[in-house]
Amino acid sequence: MDIGMKIAIDVGTKYTRFADTVSNGIITERTLAAADENGIAAVGNEAEQLISDLPGKYLVCEPIKGGAVDNMEVLDIYMQRIIKRFRSTRYKMIPPKVYLGVRASMSDVEREDIRSSVRSAVSRDVEFVESPIAAVIGAGDDPSLSKARLVLCMGGGIAEAAVVCMNRIMCAEKVPLGGANIENEIELDIRRSLGVSLGRNMIEKLKIDSDISSKNSSDFVCARNTASGLPVGANIDSSVIGESIIRCLTKTADDIRRMIVSLPEEMYSDVMSQGMLIAGGGAKLKGIADFLAGSLGMDVTVCSNPDNAVILGMKQIMEKESVWSFESVISADEAAV
Repeated sequence: MDIGMKIAIDVGTKYTRFADTVSNGIITERTLAAADENGIAAVGNEAEQLISDLPGKYLVCEPIKGGAVDNMEVLDIYMQRIIKRFRSTRYKMIPPKVYLGVRASMSDVEREDIRSSVRSAVSRDVEFVESPIAAVIGAGDDPSLSKARLVLCMGGGIAEAAVVCMNRIMCAEKVPLGGANIENEIELDIRRSLGVSLGRNMIEKLKIDSDISSKNSSDFVCARNTASGLPVGANIDSSVIGESIIRCLTKTADDIRRMIVSLPEEMYSDVMSQGMLIAGGGAKLKGIADFLAGSLGMDVTVCSNPDNAVILGMKQIMEKESVWSFESVISADEAAV
């Protein structure tokens, strides 16, 4: 019997989510650190607050970029400090067992990088849980069914499409639909069409507020002329934002189509009849389900709680370990072999 605390961690480019077996809540922390001349001053939400309150004083350090480890040293410190916050007083002397969410298409090297950081923080077992399977469970579906289900997990740095069947990932592929990909497209289109640049926060707001099914609105924003560098006002037409998003969605639909047409005939039939489930923060883009449904010719459903679908599924796996038994849940030792 495992008497120690268990923690589920869904590490994302922009946000990292935590759940444990002691409390019922889910805690969301920014995946960043604030550094000064003395080293890392703060991590997570505390770091974001420091950077906001004292702009220019702290260096922004993002340990994860594009869904992959970018700075191992910062990630180690981030994990050590964040996990320490969630150690229960009751289990203070017993290192927690960690369930770590990973992309199905993540390489063994990438998995080992993240596992090493987490294990250095807890000095105990770390088990991988593949995010598409966790997303299916978090959405209230059963990944153990014999019918294949298509899942699209949309994170801030990367997106991944996967086919889940009988508790296994049958195939998975990275697709160009992460939040950062879309924002980069929007930024380039605004520069080309208006000759102005916008801050990253403003671009993200325009993306979130946009509706690709509507093209009859505009936003007046403060921008910077790319030629002179001077501040200017600019009217951003919704059609510019919509075209940027649609371009990313079209590439994604093409990639998903190529992936599923290579499936065996029976599995392809299952996927087309079952439809696609979308999880992750990007699933909240207005009009995304209708667009992908029309492009792929299948039903597309957005999770009721897309931000937390993966961590909710991981929490169930963690709490019902004897019930959920996946060949896709790989122990650290097995992964290292």
